[in-house]
Amino acid sequence: GACVCVCVCMRLVAASLAATAAAVYLVRRRRRRWSVVAFYLLHEADVDELPLLEAAAASLSPGVTLSWGTEMSRAPPEATVFVARLPSAEALDSLKRLRAVIVPFAGPTVTTR
Repeated sequence: GACVCVCVCMRLVAASLAATAAAVYLVRRRRRRWSVVAFYLLHEADVDELPLLEAAAASLSPGVTLSWGTEMSRAPPEATVFVARLPSAEALDSLKRLRAVIVPFAGPTVTTR
């Protein structure tokens, strides 16, 4: 299936999670039985925002899970939503069930597009 790319211009991880929720809503409207498994590939600069991620993960709706890590090896193979500042082609190709990509902060670079 086609992948939905959402570009967001914001500075806080919490705001990018709101964008993730919006993308999840749009995709779930198209596929009612689609469970949402989101993985956030943290940049070194985002590590101090772990409490925000933990709070957001604890408050998600049933059927929506969020995990994170600083390496792709932490990504669950069933991930359907990928959040990353600079997603590489290798990272995108490794997520076989990918349905949405969230590029927080400044949107996708020319290379990502």
